[in-house]
Parts: sequence; structure tokens; C-alpha cells
Amino acid sequence: MLFTELLDELPWSTETGKPAPDSLMAYYEDQYISHSVLMHEANEVIAHVRTKYKVGMITNGRTLIQQGKIDRLGIRELFDFIIVSEEAGVKKPNPQIFELAASKLGLRTAECLYIGDHPVNDIEGASKAGMATIWMKVNQPWRDELEAKPLHTISQLNELLRLI
Repeated sequence: MLFTELLDELPWSTETGKPAPDSLMAYYEDQYISHSVLMHEANEVIAHVRTKYKVGMITNGRTLIQQGKIDRLGIRELFDFIIVSEEAGVKKPNPQIFELAASKLGLRTAECLYIGDHPVNDIEGASKAGMATIWMKVNQPWRDELEAKPLHTISQLNELLRLI
């Protein structure tokens, strides 16, 4: 678990000592949500896409944290649906979560375009489910062994405006 590694690797104050794993997790849940930031021009891009298409979100993670970020950012109303992996009982890159998203849209996966930033979880997963993809190259490097071939690669969300 990440928090166990953090407890082992980080230099902790000798005065207070290492926090308990539960305390570290509680701090993370509280602070992570409150420090969420929206990508540049996200509201404008999603609003533009919604004039032409249905829009959904699939996010991996714990429900409390993911829903908290969505609410803090004020983006819930921008989406026709939101799937959080903990609630769905399956997470990306499992094709089932992408199939669930397509069914919520009333579409087949072949009729969907998935935009994501993680080469494996987003692009490989959506591709294996039968979706076309656009990779947003941000933090995760592409792996040569991946079978997926995104239609486009972008580095800024607003680049979608010229593609969609």
C-alpha cells in the first residue's frame, strides 16, 4: 500500500514520530479533495463537447474521494453520468467499466470516443472494450508494448476543440 511505503520511506519528525496508517489515510482524504484543481479550460471544452455529444466520466478510486473532488470542482452537472470504480465494483483498465459507460449512454462501445491521460488504464482499457481513443499526454509515459493506437494525442485539453 502506498501509505505503508510513505511511512517507511519519508523522514518523519522525531518529536511526533510516524503517524499511524489510519491517520495518514484520514489526512489524505481530507487534504487531497481540498487541493483538487480543474484542468485549464475544462469547463469550456466540456460545454462545447456537450453541444454535440453525450459526455460521461469514468474515474478509478474510492467513492468518497472521487465524489468529493467532483463536488469541490463543481463539475457534476457537466456530465450525463459519472462512474466511480469503487461503486461499479470494477476499475479501469477492465473493459467492463467501459461497457457499463457505453450502456449508460445507450450506445455500443464502438460508437464511443474515450479521452484519457493514462496509457494503460484509459487508452488500452477503452481500446480493448472497442472504443476509439484520444490520449492526453500529461504525466504518464507511453509504453511500447501497448496494443492500443489512439486516434490522436494531445497535451492540453483545449486541443479537443479542433478535433471534436
